[in-house]
Amino acid sequence: MKKITLLLTVMTFSLGFAQSLPIDFADPLDAKFVGAGGATFSVTADGTNAIGQIIGGSDQYNSRIDLALDTYIDMTTAAKTFTFKFYTTEAVVMEGLLQIGAEKAGGYPIELQFTTNGVIGWETITLDFTNATNGYPNAADPVVFGQYAQISVFTNFGDTGFSTYWIDDIAGAANGTAVPQPITSLSVDFETTTAFAPDAGSVYTDQVTNDLTTGINSSANVGQASQVNNGPWANTQLVVTPSLDMSAEDKGFSLMVKGPRAVSVKLKLEGGTNNELDASYTTPNVWQELTWDFSSDSSVNHNKIVLFFDISGATSATASDDVFLIDNLEFAVFSTFSTSNYSSNAVKLYPNPAKGIVNFSTVSNKALEVSVYDLLGKQVLRAENVQSQLNISSLNPGMYFVNMTQGSSVSTKKLLVN
Repeated sequence: MKKITLLLTVMTFSLGFAQSLPIDFADPLDAKFVGAGGATFSVTADGTNAIGQIIGGSDQYNSRIDLALDTYIDMTTAAKTFTFKFYTTEAVVMEGLLQIGAEKAGGYPIELQFTTNGVIGWETITLDFTNATNGYPNAADPVVFGQYAQISVFTNFGDTGFSTYWIDDIAGAANGTAVPQPITSLSVDFETTTAFAPDAGSVYTDQVTNDLTTGINSSANVGQASQVNNGPWANTQLVVTPSLDMSAEDKGFSLMVKGPRAVSVKLKLEGGTNNELDASYTTPNVWQELTWDFSSDSSVNHNKIVLFFDISGATSATASDDVFLIDNLEFAVFSTFSTSNYSSNAVKLYPNPAKGIVNFSTVSNKALEVSVYDLLGKQVLRAENVQSQLNISSLNPGMYFVNMTQGSSVSTKKLLVN
């Protein structure tokens, strides 16, 4: 038996793929749905009537077609009912889900389930979103109706089949204002008030004093994320209006981080199809520039940046161990970040393991500023104007982090001392 879920949700598309409700596929813009998760989309005909054709992919939870809207769906009005026509080639009852997302203010996507009638042929689905819920994992939170700029059709939900389906005449709710064009770059330096905010139990403080202005970050003010492990989803987030344009060139993010312990830092993009990547903060009590390469993401609907510090960790026994500083958030072409970061081979540290002396080899003639930290984040050795060698005879045997600063660039490596 074939099982299908139909969603109208999240989108990933190229700039210019836009439309507003209603959608009847007679308009050439309606053909700009884009397949994901193995699904494909095309416009075909049912006699003389243009319809949308979906061939499901093998990804049972992400097989879909996506479309960006150039006009918001305004769910703040009393008009909350959607209708669409759907055709299945199999005489089975199918479970479905209608979802709209990319909310203007960064709110959750909302959704409502439905079932088909189990008869081969066309039927009209009618859904009143007055009773909608938030999408996973926020279904338990109250729904706050907003304005939504995305619509998608998911097929093969919970199934890996490749059946063909047709859809037509997507309509309903009320159209709002025009969706603004997404931005291609973003820079937040925290020297002025920002829109960063805490969520899920964390605490955020804007424009705190930078307590370490030597090294790579001489900024006066930074952001502070506290109680980062105060719940399983505790985070610090920034709503971006308009959304981020990931479709032009290979985009990524850069952020300076300083904290009391080495942790994984997850950067999650919400709005449209959520996407997330991890970076490793490895230099306790020292500023480190982290980068996330989102080159494979072509969405123009992400409108929220979410930061998780040590997402799988429990609340620390000492409150100060759950306080991290952030600064200089950049969204730009990813390759531009490489000039301010060492590649993995830019600074050679040898021998490793070492005893007594450790050597450095760099691609630059500039001297290094070297700081050595133990596994608890305590600085145990520091030296300036290091050219090629550092005496480490004062260190006890064990594992250390070696932070090497050269101009505005920073590199960190592990060192085993015998």
